[in-house]
Amino acid sequence: MTKAWAAAALAVAALAFEARGGAAAAEPTPLDAPLAPGETTLIACKTGDEIDTSSGIVQETYHYALYLPRDYDDHDRRYPVMFLASPTGDAEMGALEETLADDRWLAVMLVESRNGSPDWLPNFECAFDDVAARARVQPGAMFCSGFSGAARACSAYPALRPGFRGMILQSAGPQGGRGFMTAGNEDMTIHGVFGTLDSNFHHARRMRLFLPGRVALSIEIFEGGHEWAPPETMARALDWVLEKALAERPRDPALADVYLWYFDNRLAAWERAAPGMARYAIAAAARELPALWGLELDAARRAALDRMAAESAAWAAGPEFAAEDAARRAWKAARARDDASRGRDPYEIAEAWAAVAEAHPGTHFGALAAGRARSTRWETGVYP
Repeated sequence: MTKAWAAAALAVAALAFEARGGAAAAEPTPLDAPLAPGETTLIACKTGDEIDTSSGIVQETYHYALYLPRDYDDHDRRYPVMFLASPTGDAEMGALEETLADDRWLAVMLVESRNGSPDWLPNFECAFDDVAARARVQPGAMFCSGFSGAARACSAYPALRPGFRGMILQSAGPQGGRGFMTAGNEDMTIHGVFGTLDSNFHHARRMRLFLPGRVALSIEIFEGGHEWAPPETMARALDWVLEKALAERPRDPALADVYLWYFDNRLAAWERAAPGMARYAIAAAARELPALWGLELDAARRAALDRMAAESAAWAAGPEFAAEDAARRAWKAARARDDASRGRDPYEIAEAWAAVAEAHPGTHFGALAAGRARSTRWETGVYP
């Protein structure tokens, strides 16, 4: 079933384009080849016996660009991995570049994988197997993103290799819902991103209707066409995916390194945030994580939590807090209703978001609700 589903994904993903030449042939990169933290290295990987050949001719060597987190040599912990695919091949981090670098991801950018070519499947499998042997990858913490036909290909990854928790699908829905009913894929987290004038706009509605209920799903519509989503849209998408895939799933002791990685990223986000409700909300969420995941914190991390607590208490005693906190609680209720509805009552959800924005003007979460109301209205075809 897995091979048939993957082959079907190729057929659906194949869109007409003029194929560019693949990466130059090269000998496989030795597994002990030096890798520079904070930089990208082109890796040549040799196909092995575990590569699926059902999609067509398979090359002996495929390529991917590997980005290593800047602190990779500072410790021996494992990292989550983001696989990236492009419909024209030679994938880059694109709109996710700043976020992936700031949050210290391992990023795998596929080279030969492109629309209209069977290479999307062996390129992914070869890269997956190689990076698992080459770098300190955290099994069970795989994520992916692709645009258009590459989003369709990305949606097939969980059926081909284990450990996927979430994906951001840009300008196309997944190949189908059946793959997310197989063992290990029931708790997938999917965020769809579409432009208002996207030729694949209807995929958003299809995702709402056919994906299994256990799949966490969100859709955001941005003002644009059939194009890569802007950085701020992708950053929100990744925040939502991680929250659903990590903070709202049962604790997995095997993910201790990733939990600490996520916690450290929340500390860094708090440091970057401007004073006010945005910073307060980051602190409130971060302070819950050690107990949620049983994190063992060193003195520096405990001191950071103490600073958070002291600042939060001082700000909560100020004149802005009551209005901002009321907006935060209203936003959380609307978000829970939005997630639970899975978009099956979009007009009511859009109005619920608008009501939060109208009731809490001038607040941080009121502004977020206004953006969510706009996205949901666009999803229903209502334009301002």
